[in-house]
Amino acid sequence: MRNKRFGGLLALVLLVLALLPTPKSVAAGDNNVHWDELYHAAPNANPRTELVPGESFSFQQGASNGMIVSTTNVQISILALAGDLTSAQIRYWNGSEQLVAMTKVKTLSASFRNTANTSYDLWRGTIPAQAAGTTVYYRVRVYDGSVLALLKAQNGSYVNPRGQHVRGTNYDPDDYSFTVQSGTNPTATPTIAPTATSTPTPIATATKTPTVVATPSRTPTATNTPIPTVSATPTGACSGAALGNNAIISSAVYHDSTNSVYRDPLGSLQAGQSASIRLRTCSNDVSAVSLSVWLTGAPYSQPSFNYPLSVVSNDGTYAIWQASVPAPSTSSDQWYQFKLNDGATLGYYVVANTSNTGPGVWSATALDRSWKLGTVPAPPQDYAVPTWLQDAVIYQIFPDRFRDGDSTNNFNNVRVYGPNTCNGYSGAGAPNCVASIHSNWNETPTTPGYGIDFYGGDLQGIVDKINAGYFNDLGVNVLYLNPIFDASSNHGYDTNDYYGINPRFGNLAKFDEMIAAADAKGLKVILDGVFNHAGMDSIYLQGYPGYKTDRWTGINGACESAASPYRSWFTQGSAGTSGAYPCAGSWGWKGWYGYETIPEFIENDPVKQFFYRDGSAQSPNGKSVTRFWLERGIAGWRFDVAQDITHAWWSDMRPYVKNGYGDSESLLLGEVTGGCDWGLYRAYLNQNELDSVMNYCFRDWAVSFANGNAPSSFDSSYNAFRAQMPTTPWFGMMNLVSSHDSTRALRLLNDDKARMKLMVLLQMTLPGAPSVYYGDEVGVTGGGDPDNRRTYPWADKGGSPDTAMYAHFKKLIGLRRTYAVLSSGDVATLLVNDASKLYGYRRWKGTQEAVVVLNNGTANQSATVNVSHLANGTVLTDRLNGGSYTVSNGQLTVPVSAQSGVVLVK
Repeated sequence: MRNKRFGGLLALVLLVLALLPTPKSVAAGDNNVHWDELYHAAPNANPRTELVPGESFSFQQGASNGMIVSTTNVQISILALAGDLTSAQIRYWNGSEQLVAMTKVKTLSASFRNTANTSYDLWRGTIPAQAAGTTVYYRVRVYDGSVLALLKAQNGSYVNPRGQHVRGTNYDPDDYSFTVQSGTNPTATPTIAPTATSTPTPIATATKTPTVVATPSRTPTATNTPIPTVSATPTGACSGAALGNNAIISSAVYHDSTNSVYRDPLGSLQAGQSASIRLRTCSNDVSAVSLSVWLTGAPYSQPSFNYPLSVVSNDGTYAIWQASVPAPSTSSDQWYQFKLNDGATLGYYVVANTSNTGPGVWSATALDRSWKLGTVPAPPQDYAVPTWLQDAVIYQIFPDRFRDGDSTNNFNNVRVYGPNTCNGYSGAGAPNCVASIHSNWNETPTTPGYGIDFYGGDLQGIVDKINAGYFNDLGVNVLYLNPIFDASSNHGYDTNDYYGINPRFGNLAKFDEMIAAADAKGLKVILDGVFNHAGMDSIYLQGYPGYKTDRWTGINGACESAASPYRSWFTQGSAGTSGAYPCAGSWGWKGWYGYETIPEFIENDPVKQFFYRDGSAQSPNGKSVTRFWLERGIAGWRFDVAQDITHAWWSDMRPYVKNGYGDSESLLLGEVTGGCDWGLYRAYLNQNELDSVMNYCFRDWAVSFANGNAPSSFDSSYNAFRAQMPTTPWFGMMNLVSSHDSTRALRLLNDDKARMKLMVLLQMTLPGAPSVYYGDEVGVTGGGDPDNRRTYPWADKGGSPDTAMYAHFKKLIGLRRTYAVLSSGDVATLLVNDASKLYGYRRWKGTQEAVVVLNNGTANQSATVNVSHLANGTVLTDRLNGGSYTVSNGQLTVPVSAQSGVVLVK
């Protein structure tokens, strides 16, 4: 629900997977993190170093005066309630993502930040010393049983200036950070900048080459690419190559960890998997090649493993050497480099940069500079989700801004909310909260809008476009409607009546007509459910009684009467306790994140009966909200602020929907926000809770890619995240690029329509359920809320829809719907070339095959892609641009235009 009310959300020190009820006890393993008692402060983010009274440690311990130099390990400390946590980790980024375990050091007693004297556990972990000039970003992950919480910086309280540093998608604006000053680089871990050392001594116990483990279907890191016969990389002259002549033609030696010719899979390994690591040399030039491998933290002089490589392909000019490296028995990452011998000559092939990825460079001496081969946990148990979801193309509609089909429901000058709610409002009726209608459909929303400026969009407008075939022509097959229930605002997240349609949008009869029209056109409809909070003006609360017309005569809301059956439903707070129109009995309510217009519910039995269990006296015929609308024909729900509702709620709710009044095809999709931490999403994607979530992480990665950033960044983020998700739900993730809560995609791309088209090409050819936010398909732009909620620019309303953009969306959606391999086929990376800005991947399903190659640069390129899984002579047709290409020597060579791509289908 990001920023959908009266401004941005408050910055949070802690983004928690589940906001649990106020704890009554502390116990490790009870799945309850007491997040409000976690403490950490970074001295460089604030001149003040916080110290616990009577203790000598600081929360970020570097050198004296807080200076951190390249010879200094950095100790990170946190405080947690004594006995509360089962484990903790530091997750940091220094060019690649790392995890460091924290250890509970001791228990101490302190009065911290003016709290009562309390017992705390001191947890501590160490970030290894880093190269001078490195900026390290970090956060702390804490666990209590299966519950994860994230401890991050709080903007405003711990100001963390970053200058002009360009941040990748793995960073978060609220991460802590420190920058390393000049000093000597350590040699303890092969992730640091190069340091000349003595020749490493191999460990004899790990010389047996392991066999490649077969990979299950749809495991994201497995491609099992056949051995290449021809190199797809820059060549080096091989004249004069000979075995035993004490000379190695170093210019021909090559390895690139982002190219599947040389590493398969490209991503991280899970337990039981192996990676094929390959090196090119001149044919008959090298007598032996070995691979030195270190576990994180192992000293450079003592590799953890040593694997001999053997020649697996030789075309007379070049030889391809290969070793198979299994995932370690621990969760540690691995780091590797090559050692080559010919007679008495010894040389090394190491990564060419300090980011531990990409091509390599020859060195006559040992260098502590290695490629990273990550290790990730196995994904959680797979489970079934609605079968239609992986083939869904979702179209999101903000009803007030899509289409006005009935002007008779355009009510004007309606007073809502409280006497001081809209202070600062500049619209009609200001400073009072008076809802009004714009006279011009195409004018921009009022800013700040307070959610009470309307345009007149309604259900009739949606029905008209369903019947006219708009959605069928575009190719979408699912309509997701932002809230349509009775509410005071234009966004509808302040529900007044969960069983009634907003009078501005229509009524129940019009809703039924919409469902019938959608069914006739093969469209599913999902509704937005706001079960964490209601509206201040709702039948359930009725705030500020006497200030405005009582719409619910004969029914006492929680504010109106202490005897109201609804009073026990709401979290008590200060809203409504004072002023000229106070609640009865000096009672008041708590608004979600302080917004008084949206009072929070308590998760008690009466509320659960009302929303999903059935049997509430406040429900028509005892039917719960969820059941009422499912029986009226919707295909499922998108749940607002799902992360602000407890896991216990979702676990209790799912059986009612899946095995009670609903069935396995009823969708449960949640809005989960708080950063791209896979643990956050995975906590909700399990067989006990949700089917899918809004994948804001995909949006972030896709925007970065379309803006021309390194393809390897997208590939590593996407595949690392994918590896942590259950397989079937991953194919049903709601892959959005715009929404009502975020800046529109086109604006994030600096209103560059070529880049927008590139991003849509990426979105429509990867797994997941792509989502189109109304108007994106015709070039609508816009900043943050409310500018992201501009009206659809219908030509008959005086607008100017971009028909070329529409044609692009239509073509790509059509390809996805025509070729099932693009929606439900497996995916594996084939090409990552940061220098040429090229990115390619394979989609396959049974005998169906597709290859997608994208160019996010500003220059046209020729891409050579390893497709040795296809027989020579196989012809693939570019279904986006036209033209056919034939596999030769296990490769495809295709031209790829700037900021565009090809979709090759067999």
